[in-house]
Amino acid sequence: IRDAIFVKASRGEVLGRTPYGYEAGSDGILKPVPEEAEIVKEIFNIYAGPWHAEGSKPLGGPGLRAIARSLNERGLLTRTGRPWSALAISGILKNRTYLGTYTRYGVRIAGSHESLVDREIFNRTEDVTRTRKPVRKRASEPPYLLGGLARCHVCGRGLFGLTRRRKWKRVDGTSAAKSYR
Repeated sequence: IRDAIFVKASRGEVLGRTPYGYEAGSDGILKPVPEEAEIVKEIFNIYAGPWHAEGSKPLGGPGLRAIARSLNERGLLTRTGRPWSALAISGILKNRTYLGTYTRYGVRIAGSHESLVDREIFNRTEDVTRTRKPVRKRASEPPYLLGGLARCHVCGRGLFGLTRRRKWKRVDGTSAAKSYR
C-alpha cells in the first residue's frame, strides 16, 4: 500500500484533502476551481500589500484577522461552509501548492499543476509574515526549584510557581516596585 501511495504521489496525483481553490480532476491532478481561485488570489494580493523597494521593510496590507473579517462581511464562506478565520487565511498563505508545487510523502514536484499565485507575490507574502511575527520575551527568571516535583497531598497536582510584580507610589511621591515569588 505504501509503495502504491508513493507511486501515486510521484505522478503528482492528489492524495488526501485538496487545498482551497483546487479540486481533483478526473486524472487525479489538481485543477483550479474558478470562484475559489479568485478568493485565493485576492487573499495573497491583499496580504502582500503594495510593492516595496528592494532591501526595505515589506509594507504589507491588512492582517489575517482583517482579511478574514472582510471575507465574512461579504458573505463568503470556506469550502466547509464555515466563516473565515485568521488560521484559515494563514494556512492558505503558507501553502506552496498555490505556486504549482505538489508536495506529498517526501515527494516534491514543481509545476505539476496550474499555479494560482505568482512567485513574486508568494515571496512578498513570506516577507510580510516574517516581519509581523511577534518577538517573544525570554523568561529572565530562574525556574522554580520544586516546580513539578513537589505534589499536593490532597489533589496530587504538581507545585507550580507564580511571580507577581507590584508597583506603588509612596506618600512622598516616589515610586517603588517589588516582585514576589
